[in-house]
Amino acid sequence: MRHTINMKRSIISLAAALTAIAGCHQDGQYNRGIGIYPGDPDEDFSPELQVDRSYRNIALNRAVYASSSYDYCLTGQLITDGITETSLPKFLTMQTSLNEDIKRQREWLVDQHKYTRLNLYGSSAYIQISLNNGWTETFDRIYGEMYVSYQENNADGSHDIKVSASKDGIKWDILQTFKGRSFVGRESKPMLHSDPDKADALGNQLLPTRKFVIDAKLPEAEEYSMLRVDLGMKGAEQWIAANLDIYREGELVSLIPSKNFSSTWMSFGKKEEWIYVDLGNKASFDKIMLNWLHRPVSAVIQVSDDASRWKDIAKAGMQDSEEIAVKARGRFVRIKMNGDGQNPLMLTEMQVWGKGGVCAKAKPAPESSDKEVYLSGGNWKLTRDSSTDAGGEGITSEEFDDSGWLVATVPGTVLSSYINLGAVPDPNFADNMFQISDSYFFSDFWYRNEFELSEDFLDEKTWLEFDGINWKAEIYMNGEYLGRMDGAFTRGRFDISKVAKPGTNTLAVKIIKNRNAGSVKEKNENDTGRNGGMLGYDNPTFHACIGWDWISTVRGRNIGIWNDVRVVKEGPVSLDSPFVRTDIPLPDTTVAFLTPEVLARNNSDEPVTGIVKGRIGETAFE
Repeated sequence: MRHTINMKRSIISLAAALTAIAGCHQDGQYNRGIGIYPGDPDEDFSPELQVDRSYRNIALNRAVYASSSYDYCLTGQLITDGITETSLPKFLTMQTSLNEDIKRQREWLVDQHKYTRLNLYGSSAYIQISLNNGWTETFDRIYGEMYVSYQENNADGSHDIKVSASKDGIKWDILQTFKGRSFVGRESKPMLHSDPDKADALGNQLLPTRKFVIDAKLPEAEEYSMLRVDLGMKGAEQWIAANLDIYREGELVSLIPSKNFSSTWMSFGKKEEWIYVDLGNKASFDKIMLNWLHRPVSAVIQVSDDASRWKDIAKAGMQDSEEIAVKARGRFVRIKMNGDGQNPLMLTEMQVWGKGGVCAKAKPAPESSDKEVYLSGGNWKLTRDSSTDAGGEGITSEEFDDSGWLVATVPGTVLSSYINLGAVPDPNFADNMFQISDSYFFSDFWYRNEFELSEDFLDEKTWLEFDGINWKAEIYMNGEYLGRMDGAFTRGRFDISKVAKPGTNTLAVKIIKNRNAGSVKEKNENDTGRNGGMLGYDNPTFHACIGWDWISTVRGRNIGIWNDVRVVKEGPVSLDSPFVRTDIPLPDTTVAFLTPEVLARNNSDEPVTGIVKGRIGETAFE
């Protein structure tokens, strides 16, 4: 087939009739087990962990395990992240007439997902949401959807429902009331679970149900720290609260705790608790430093080689900031604590100074060709956006120091980089997912890479290509802003012909987190909870990582450089975006018509002519 190109872009199509071959190839060569990288080991760019004998804080960015955490944000991970807090963490409390503050249900009313629902029982009930430690929100509207199911022979519709808010928990402002002798709201279908394998909360007893809407509009915006809904109706069996959202000037105000990052572990329990760090291997240490925001009544530091048998080596918890001299050797260091029974324990940082432990050695990038430089593996580094204010231009300057950044796995997600370094427990096992902080990974992150280009490589048009990032990204190179990518499944292609230089080049990628990341859904054997959530507003992205029947919420929602990165050189014409369309003339399945297409791109400012040659099977095209 002959095709003349005389335009900036042209799609070239080739068609052929081929005999379809039934069957498929099965190869179990790279199926290496659950929790182990399932592909070709040559495509796994996880760094290698090696013993490091230098004297340093050997607990820095090492995995931590705790007996409990107050919520999905204030987890043990945060005591070894290198960030020391000075103020108490903001957190959310929910009280109900069931008198249970259940970690798993605490965010259900404010998760911006009306299909996660809180169930209460009896003719009267209440819900109270409190924002703590200086956390307040200013709003001018409260909106919520509620349902009530009732016994017909015991209900006449008499109801008394009240919506209130408070600044201090003492004085309450009544924002809306529903009171009367007729049924509130409108008739609704009985509430059924989305999973047909589960019965509804009343054991399949389908009662008449009414839906009513809370829509309290304030004369002007007010700042509050507490919300309360009192529910009362004669004959009520069950109250179902779908959501309770606040707005300011028409914009939803998020009450999801992960938006308030505080680098602090806060226990759920208030008496006996423990927390320990895995140093990666046996190490010798002579100093432990602890920074408390609420210290225990008493505590002891322990060491172990197997995280099972522990040996006491020192006392702790004597001061808010303490430096404890101790000579010991082991892989695991634990603090065993006794609280006052009234307040949760809060530890913001733990440092273990000594020699040993592990450090990461980056896996070398694949060998380059004369047309492509592969940027998988190699010198990629990673840090949280809050740790630098240099900006993309500064980060890609020659004098920028990234020695404090973590070794990144590219391609891979931000979370997978932390897992591969041993900075967080492996979430594929046990309940390790809940040891990882949701608020820590609800952040923008920076990637940085230094790579070499030869002078010969730059003699033609040069492109930087990304096969996939999530969620969005801003790209910088050698002090210049290249452009932006939007969405998890778009490709990025940037002309760097005037930016690239012989020798060392520096690339920076700012990964922008999902705007509507939603809240954590914890799945368990008794109740998987509702599927999906607010993350769907950010599609295209990795939708299921918000939580589904088969998966709890993934920290970071799979943000990162998850697919290949490369630098390519090309002549005056580029061929990219190949696509093959298949047509089968059913019911005949012995023949398939394949139509390959490829995008031809003119890289110059002048018209270009050429010949495209292709070969499919035994059929030649010219």
